[in-house]
Amino acid sequence: MSGALGLIQVEALSAAYAAADAALKSADVTLVGLEIVEGGGLMLLKITGDVASVQAAVDSGLRVARTVGNHAVGHVIARTALPIIPVETELQEESKEESKEESKEESKEESKEEPKEESQEDLKTKGDVSNVECTRNGRNKRTDSSN
Repeated sequence: MSGALGLIQVEALSAAYAAADAALKSADVTLVGLEIVEGGGLMLLKITGDVASVQAAVDSGLRVARTVGNHAVGHVIARTALPIIPVETELQEESKEESKEESKEESKEESKEEPKEESQEDLKTKGDVSNVECTRNGRNKRTDSSN
């Protein structure tokens, strides 16, 4: 793989958004993901692109993140030897597909439920229009003696 992987780790969500915004505006890079690191409230930004662009983006992101939050560290892996990004994106896509299938199954189960019969009170609230006729001026008029 000839591209680079840039990592920016920050302490707060606001710092993560600010760092991502600055990084993406400073160079021609792609934000691969924003990962919440277990424990401590840390966020990890993953950026890809060519080596010089990723380095510039990480530097810019770190500069802004340090003004927003206390903790900000970054690292650039130039010309990654292992296919780190494709493996992660494939796993993410598989989990998205699984969650879509689960939601489809749940919606099918909900649609299989038999519709409940309407009670007498439900029918009364809908209104009885059997004794209403339309007059020439377009207004409705009741034909029974209850008018």
